[in-house]
Order: sequence, then C-alpha cells, then structure tokens
Amino acid sequence: MKRLFKTIFGLSIAALLTVFISCPQPIGPGGGTNPHTPSNPGTVPAVPSQTPVEKALAELTVSPLKVFKETTKVNLPTATSVPDVTISWTALPEGYINVESGADLGKILKRETEDTEVTLTATATKDGETKTKTFKITIHPETAEPDAQALAAGLAIQPAVSADFTLPKTVSGYSAAAITWESADDKIIKIEEVSGQKKAIITYDLIDKAVTLTASIHYDDGNPDTPDDAEKTFSVTVKRVEKITEEHPDSISTYEFTGNEYIRIHTDKLTGKIKSGTKYTYTDVQTAADGTKTALFTQTAIYQKTEGEATGKWMTKTETLQEIQQYFNTALSKLAELKKKNLLKLENFQIFPGLGHADTREKMFKNLQWFPDENNPLKTYTFETFDDLEDAQESAELKKMLLIIEKFLNQNLPVQIAMTESMFGAYKCKYEFYKSGSPETINFYTNILYNPAKPWYEQRGVYGFLNSASPVPAGEIMGMDLSVRERDQNQYEASIDISISDGTNPSKNYNGPAPYTSGTTAITATLQESEGSSGPSISVTISGINVDAAGKMTANVQIDTGAPQSLTLKFEGRPLN
Repeated sequence: MKRLFKTIFGLSIAALLTVFISCPQPIGPGGGTNPHTPSNPGTVPAVPSQTPVEKALAELTVSPLKVFKETTKVNLPTATSVPDVTISWTALPEGYINVESGADLGKILKRETEDTEVTLTATATKDGETKTKTFKITIHPETAEPDAQALAAGLAIQPAVSADFTLPKTVSGYSAAAITWESADDKIIKIEEVSGQKKAIITYDLIDKAVTLTASIHYDDGNPDTPDDAEKTFSVTVKRVEKITEEHPDSISTYEFTGNEYIRIHTDKLTGKIKSGTKYTYTDVQTAADGTKTALFTQTAIYQKTEGEATGKWMTKTETLQEIQQYFNTALSKLAELKKKNLLKLENFQIFPGLGHADTREKMFKNLQWFPDENNPLKTYTFETFDDLEDAQESAELKKMLLIIEKFLNQNLPVQIAMTESMFGAYKCKYEFYKSGSPETINFYTNILYNPAKPWYEQRGVYGFLNSASPVPAGEIMGMDLSVRERDQNQYEASIDISISDGTNPSKNYNGPAPYTSGTTAITATLQESEGSSGPSISVTISGINVDAAGKMTANVQIDTGAPQSLTLKFEGRPLN
C-alpha cells in the first residue's frame, strides 16, 4: 500500500498517504479535534512566552539584601543563563554602591550612622529591546551586629532558572555563618556538592515547575539572647525547555516547546526550507515518585512537502481528510471519462491523477501492471507483448483495468480515512530531557506507553526478550523482538527477530515477516538468517500469546521441531514520529 501510493500516485495526497500508513495509533477515541483556523493550521494558543530580555530579568537577583559591617560587596550579576543579554546597573541614591563594571562592581562605598535604603536598577538589553528590574538593598551602619535571623533575612537567590546554579555556603563577609540547603522536591531541583561548591541541579521539563528551597543558617553572634539558627525559604521556578537544535550533515532538526505545544521540524541545511514537521499539543504532564515523566501528546498537524514541489504546507486532520476525499473524487471522475472512450490507449491514462508523470507507454504499463489485484489483466503480459497488441485488443484489456482501479479506489478510501483518523490521535508517552556530548547539549526523547484499552497487536512498539543466563545454553533463545503493524484495514503483519545460541559467540540471528490474524494467539513464520551469517532458514511457531494490562507478554516459542520455550517479553514503545 505504501509503495503503491508512492510509486503510482504522484500528487500531494499520495505523499500524505505514504506518511499516514506508517504513523502510530492513537490512545483517545477519534482524537485530533482541531480548533485551529485554516490561516494558521495546527497551532494552538501558546502559553505566554518571555523574550530573552524578560527571561534574563526573571532570573536576576542581587545578594545580600541586607548589608552589615563585614560585608564589603553586593553581588551584581552582569549575565544570566540567557545568552547575549547585557546587564548594566544604576543605584539611587548614588555613592553608596559602586555600579561601574569591573572588579569593584557592587563594592560598598560608604555607610551612614543609620540604615540606608538603596534602589538598584538592572537594565537588560538585547537586539534593541531594553527592560529594567529594581531591587531594594539596606546598608546597615557599622555599629549594627547581625544575628542568624538578620543574616537569613538578607539572603537572596535566583527566583527563576533555566540552568544549574550555585548556592552560597556562607554569608558574604561572615564565613562563620554556615548555610545548608534543602529542596522540597529533588525531582525538580536536586542539591549536590560538586567540587567544593553547593550546586542546584535542575531537571529539564516541558512546563515551568516551582519548588521550595530552604536555607538554614547557623551563626553564633555571641549574644545569648538571640537564636543561633534561622531559616529562609525561596520559591524557585525551573523554566521549561524552549528549543533544542540538532545539526546533521544535510539538515537541521529543531524541537520547540511552548508550554502546551511540541513542534518538531526538519529543515534542509542548504536551502533553509522545511523538509518535514509535526505538531502536537501536550497536556496532563506528570512526574511519578520514581522521577518518570509522562504526558499526553495529541497530534494536530503535519507539514507535508510533495516531491517536486518547492514548498509544502501544514495540514490539520480536517484539511487532510478533505484532500483525501478530493483526490478520490477526482480519480473517480477521471475514470468516468475514460469509460466513455470507445478506444482506450495507455496514453489516455495520463489524465488520471498521479499518473501524468508516466511520460512513456512503458512507464504507464508498469504503473498499471502494479495494481495489486489477482484479476489485473496486465500481469499476464510483458510490456513488449502488450505493446504488440492490436489497438482493439489493447483497448479491451485497458477497459478491464478501469474496473480494477475503481474497485481499488472504493476499497481504499475508507482505509485512508481510518488511518488518518488514527494518526491525528492522542498518545500517552514517557519522555525525558537529558544531556550528552561535549560540549553538553540537551536532548529530548519520547516512548509511547502501552495502552491497555487497545489490543496488544495495535500497540506502537516492540515486545522484547533478553535471556539473562550466562552463558546461554546451545539451542536456547538469547533474545527476541516481536512487533505487529497494520498493513491494510484489518490485515496485520508481524516482524520477528530471534537470536539463538549455538554455544559460540556470536549467536545465530534470524528475522523476517509473518502474517498475523487479529485476535489470535499464534504466529507462524519462516525466518532467514541475518546478513553476515550463513545457514538454513528456521521455522518459528509462537503460541499461547497473552499480554497483561502493563504490556508484559508471555508466549511459547518453538524453533523447528524443538521443544517450546516459555518466554516473557517486555513492551517498549516507539518514539513519537
């Protein structure tokens, strides 16, 4: 089916159908309700986003907020985790804190005999955008002696972060004021000792997440009437990942996250034009007690570019279904025109949508001969023998082809509609952001979870077995992968990959396809040895297939005439397309 539309039907709908056939099945019923306007298909109202300048200011803080006599400098950052944002400072009243860039930035210049409040203003700039943020600092006189509670009150850390950051271990100027830190949720921010520093390690996510960090200060000021211990809590928001970019030899892949929409785009590096793309909304974002992250992804649009076209377009489910219906209507209309001809020639089929590219009689013959029908009259000919037919004979055979094509179209319209409905569905996925490479980059990965509401053979993933014995006795199965996909409406094909121990290393590997009938508990296949190994094929019978609600499969696997082996296979979902 996939090859048929790719080979024969060259219109944009053909390429769409090629994509649809390999797409995953949905979790939700129907799925894909599209609230989006035709002028901007597949987009949803985004969670309010920040400009780089706004994001930098959201991360910004100064510390300490209370300056006592041993503190000689206030920390005034000139950069954040947001690249290319410049930050400068002013202070009112002037003369108390140095705001000139350099080693003395933030230095306390003078103190009064009473508390002095200074307003610090940070100005952030990038690409012509400028915004400000203010902070209030209290400079205490030389005579003021802080206790633990006063030092805790002066502590400040970043209120919003998008990268790991360092936490203070002491109060500036007061090395005896020891600070310990605790996170209310290690799955959002985990506090670790790294190279003598206290590091707050963030967990990247699809959405913003807030967590409470608690600073505990122990400081003995020598006064028996004041407490030596104090606490201060901070609400810190870990900002969502916004964009990941991957460079490949010929293309650039981008993954954007708006807070409720995931957009995957592959762009040609040379032309800068989109090659393919998919849009999903995401909801029900959860983190389990063990740290596993899940969300419900619903596909809302695909970017489709047909071969030969300079640009493509984003298409929603509604638009895709309309184009499918339009294609089939056009195809049936052209068939009606061909039926009216008294004498049919191969050349006449160029009016049929998708066959116009067949610019020779031989190409047209091969395209028509490919139609998968046992009654296809052209399958009894070679092009040479068909080309030798008299015009009347050629016409008679081609008129039979009209019925074959009409039957094919009528059978496959509901198939394509069903596949499209399935494609624009919802998929509950496990997902992960992780770092790799040098320099480190952020990566994003998804696995579609097992859906107990669907039959085991309609899951998008692989059931795998790995023998834990070492060494694996000769004749036993070392490993096995089993997956099933729908090749046509209610017609399935299993893919089986088996490694068998023969007492040596490496093992013998066999793989191949096998038909599967929906609802049955057995599969029979003849598997060929994998490339790189030699030997005869094997017969495999898988029986007693049973899959529980968690996706754990048990089955008996018999190789040739050997004794059946009872295996337990674990489901592993495929990533989102």
